[in-house]
Amino acid sequence: MCDYSDWVYEKGYQTGYQQAYQQAYQEEVRKYAVNTAEKMMKDGNLPDEKIAKIAGLSLEEVQQLRNHPENGSDQS
Repeated sequence: MCDYSDWVYEKGYQTGYQQAYQQAYQEEVRKYAVNTAEKMMKDGNLPDEKIAKIAGLSLEEVQQLRNHPENGSDQS
């Protein structure tokens, strides 16, 4: 049977791991969405509203990518 300090340590470790995993997952999802939007913008035939809907980004994010593409893939 483990004591309270072991339990607290284990819970803290699990919580930290889960938070780190969730953050990494969200960053990868965003990178994929930005990459998708950038590919659609290169095609040049879709309005920003459609790109935002398909890529899962806000209209403001798509407009920011269009105006400053160098910021897209590095943003969190």
